[in-house]
Amino acid sequence: MRRFALSIGTVIITLFVISCTTNKGDFTLVNRADEPIARASVTICGQKIELVNIQPGESASGSYDVKSDSHYNITLEFDSGKIMREEVGYVT
Repeated sequence: MRRFALSIGTVIITLFVISCTTNKGDFTLVNRADEPIARASVTICGQKIELVNIQPGESASGSYDVKSDSHYNITLEFDSGKIMREEVGYVT
């Protein structure tokens, strides 16, 4: 019985370590503006994800490796040339 409990404990610890080292994060950027987004840059956990040509009412998705606590730094450049920068959300 003790050997069984030890085996179960080892499996649980192994699964925990694997789950903590292979975390993937996903996000979706929705364009609710009246004009197209020419370029979008999302920086999270030290990784930069570039998205292009997001039409009004459409969305684009990206993924990243969760390596540490972080937040989303978003830079949008619209077709008109207007640039918008925001720091939003939190990842743990």
